Amino acid sequence: MSDSDDDLLALAGIGSDEEMQQDEESDYEPEIKTTSRGRGATKRKVEESEDEDFQVIGDDGYDEEGEQDPYPLEGKFKDAADKAELLAMDEVTREGILYDRMQEKEKYTERRYLALRARQNRAETSTLKKSAPSSKRLRTSKLSELKKQREKKNKRQSRRYDSEDDDDLNELLDEEEDIDDLDGDDDGYYSDEIDTKRKKTVKDDYDDKYYRDATLADINDKVRSTRSALAKLMFRDEFDVVIPGTYVKVNVGSSSDGRQHYKVAKVEAVKRGGKVYDLLGKPSDVYLVLSQGDSKIVSDMKCISDRVITPEEFEVYKRRLAEASGSSELPSLGEVEAKFKELRAMSTRKLTDEDINKMVARREAISVASMDSGNRVKRLGVLREELQVAIERQQTEKIEYINKQIRELTRYTEKNVSSSLSKMDQINLRNKKKDESSIRKAEKTNVGMRQKQMLSKSFSDPFSRLRTNAKLFYTTEQQQKDDDGVKDEENTETKEVPKKVDVTTCVYRRDGVDAIIKDINFDLELSF
Repeated sequence: MSDSDDDLLALAGIGSDEEMQQDEESDYEPEIKTTSRGRGATKRKVEESEDEDFQVIGDDGYDEEGEQDPYPLEGKFKDAADKAELLAMDEVTREGILYDRMQEKEKYTERRYLALRARQNRAETSTLKKSAPSSKRLRTSKLSELKKQREKKNKRQSRRYDSEDDDDLNELLDEEEDIDDLDGDDDGYYSDEIDTKRKKTVKDDYDDKYYRDATLADINDKVRSTRSALAKLMFRDEFDVVIPGTYVKVNVGSSSDGRQHYKVAKVEAVKRGGKVYDLLGKPSDVYLVLSQGDSKIVSDMKCISDRVITPEEFEVYKRRLAEASGSSELPSLGEVEAKFKELRAMSTRKLTDEDINKMVARREAISVASMDSGNRVKRLGVLREELQVAIERQQTEKIEYINKQIRELTRYTEKNVSSSLSKMDQINLRNKKKDESSIRKAEKTNVGMRQKQMLSKSFSDPFSRLRTNAKLFYTTEQQQKDDDGVKDEENTETKEVPKKVDVTTCVYRRDGVDAIIKDINFDLELSF
């Protein structure tokens, strides 16, 4: 700039650009350097205080109140003598005492964990209280500096430099935000209003719910599936995905004294399309794959109980898991909570029209499959009458719906008829083969008996039919005279013995009945 311009600017009260830059640098440099030193000192103080706090926690140890572990030996016994005494008891008494001790050990572990969390919270709170004032002062000084600089610029610069001043101010604000990002969001962490997300993150760092086994109360209250709940939700789409991973109480039968026995099992998978059975008055074809240790079975949902799992049943289930050769183990508390959220989302989800239509279609398909042939025929008759009425009224949607039901019923009817015919064919074929084999055996037996008769001459069967030959009996005249003389000598009155005539020479045999009638004389008296 020329001398005349400088003089004009001096008269107007505005210095040159170089002087303005020097003024700005002189205004910024001292505060910024001092502020950085203050920030570094504050950080060092915070780190020292944190080291001191954690050192105190390490010195105190976990047992703040001096409470000792009640069962140091294997987590279940006080000492070797106590262990020997328990092992000498009967199984029922020993299991009851061990269960009580496990409950007591869990309470002790929980108290120790809570005490540790309380000490950590106190340490964090003290750190926040120590660091918050210095942070506030630092933030307040920077804001006050920016306000002062804005006022100075507004006074020094003319209107034609207003836009440039605003840009400079925006750059300063951007630089402040960059500093905040590098410092780790001091305003949110060190101020009184601590971000809830940051608190949640700190809590998650100390949360070991995925490393702790779930208790009996957690399983009973969150991931236990009952028969009534399964019957209510079995037609939903997400049922096959959400139910695996839950636990059920299964009825395995009754003892000799009439008491029902139950076992705890885990649902591994859901299968559909099996034989239809009745579940709380509803037809169902859903089966569950249940596991207990290494063993797995496929069971219907009728044997699932609505009662809670007892401690004895839960102990038996844990022993089965311990004896299993695979990687079977109890679920963690985190897994139980995740599954509980899935179950609650499924049960509380609002059903759409499409979901309702799918559920109704599945229920109707199972109902048709559970009908007998007589009920299907009656249902077909009713549907055909309804179809005729719908056609007369020209109700297109109803016609389509009824036709679909008729096709479904007809398909099941034809399937049953074909299956019954195939069964009859199989029965007839089996009977035919059986008869043929019986006849073959009888013929072989008969042939064997004939061979035995031929070989044995003394064999005589009183019921067998003998073969006979025809014989002819005749007498001569001389023989007849001799016979008559002998008879006259013996008896004065003899009877004439009829001649034995050859049957083949009889007139009746030769000429028939007409020849005999021709030789008969009839004495008839006719009077007129």
